[in-house]
Amino acid sequence: MILRALMVAALSLTLIANADAETKGPNGGIVVKAEDHPVEFVFRDQEIVFYVGELAAPLGPKARVVFSSVFDGHNLQARFVTP
Repeated sequence: MILRALMVAALSLTLIANADAETKGPNGGIVVKAEDHPVEFVFRDQEIVFYVGELAAPLGPKARVVFSSVFDGHNLQARFVTP
């Protein structure tokens, strides 16, 4: 579950730069469409979660996902490879 959430966050951060109009999502967050994918940004207290919908296919073995973020002077980057 954690790996999935982090993969979603990584993909979301990449797509959100080119996102369209905002709406409210099923998880209570802000949803934008990025390249025809709904991306929902949810934050509660000190936790951030991204949900990405409408993937054309499940992530296959050895799929690579990169999470990258900059906030409060911290540069965060994490790389994941699916089993």
